[in-house]
Amino acid sequence: MKQLSARLKITSSQLEEMHSRKRAGESSDEVEVRARQLQSEKRLLQSELKDVEAQYSRLEAAKRNVEGENQRLLAALNDKESEVKVRTQKP
Repeated sequence: MKQLSARLKITSSQLEEMHSRKRAGESSDEVEVRARQLQSEKRLLQSELKDVEAQYSRLEAAKRNVEGENQRLLAALNDKESEVKVRTQKP
């Protein structure tokens, strides 16, 4: 996620530079083509970043669920261990 964010920041900076060059009157085909490429790359990176963030969110939710289930199982195990100890201690 950090890598995608960094790439998006670089691409956005490069795109802004192309826009600045266009505003300064430098409107060659090369600048136009590069600006379109950067805009396309920016949209792709934004989409990928959004997907990764959604996956991360789902993983965090799954992790919380697993942690909760683990706690429930540990509690049940402790109850069973206590029950076994009580049964084995009876005369």
